[in-house]
Amino acid sequence: MFMGDENLRGAGEKILMTPEQMEILVKCSQDIFEFVKYFYICTPKGFEPMPLRDYQERMIRGLMCDIPEKPHRIVMVGRQAGKTTIATLILTWWALFNKDKSIFMLAQVKGQALEALSRIRDAYQKLPMWMQQGVVKWSSDTIELENGCKLRASANVRGKTIDYLFIDEYAHIPNKEAEAFNSSTLPALASRPDARMIIVSTPLGMNHFYDMWQKSINNQNNILPIKIQWYDIPGRDEAWKKQMIALTSEKQFAQEFECLDGDTEVEVCDDNGFEKKMSLKELYELEMIQNT
Repeated sequence: MFMGDENLRGAGEKILMTPEQMEILVKCSQDIFEFVKYFYICTPKGFEPMPLRDYQERMIRGLMCDIPEKPHRIVMVGRQAGKTTIATLILTWWALFNKDKSIFMLAQVKGQALEALSRIRDAYQKLPMWMQQGVVKWSSDTIELENGCKLRASANVRGKTIDYLFIDEYAHIPNKEAEAFNSSTLPALASRPDARMIIVSTPLGMNHFYDMWQKSINNQNNILPIKIQWYDIPGRDEAWKKQMIALTSEKQFAQEFECLDGDTEVEVCDDNGFEKKMSLKELYELEMIQNT
């Protein structure tokens, strides 16, 4: 065990495996959908194996498919869709079944990245001991495994060597920081043929995330776009949509749940109660004028 923790395998610790366990380990190393059976998440009932819904399975397949000319992914998805949980599943799988890889979780603030790493720590401790890699370092912002893989949570990756990079809520990173990231980190990733990047976010106006998404859907970069719609998630129907709009606004729902782009037309009500159509871009610009 590692540092007296009976749920963690220590570096150099030998564990005798049965033929069945060895077969399962091989299957998990080759197929993330086998591995997910052993990946536990916190639910209202406690820690349980992660249940995969259809849209999550499609998302995983899109994130994991091998397209040499499109090694990176950008995911546009609405709120409360389990996007961070999916990312932590993939990052844990990468760390377990690779060697000498540097894996970073990046967010607007380090606390958000630490939360993602915390989920990985919880899931890792629930793995069978024979499936774990021995732990070398185990802290709030770093997990280092015996196979040489390191998982780190950070708010800045400038100057770091990166093999796998997960960026949570990229649209919410301030523009200046995003520009610095684009100029420093993206070229470094491009120089490593096997490097992978996953960007996951809800939209936030016509900013750097919107620009990267537009370039992706127009085949102007090496990033594969993936979009999850609000109605793909079980329990979300038109009645739910109306309730959410009543609690927020049409613009906010369109942005945070429908994930519409700037050219998409939506129906809005003016001050006199009349409905009219306008693009989201026009709606954002109108709001900016009203707020000045």
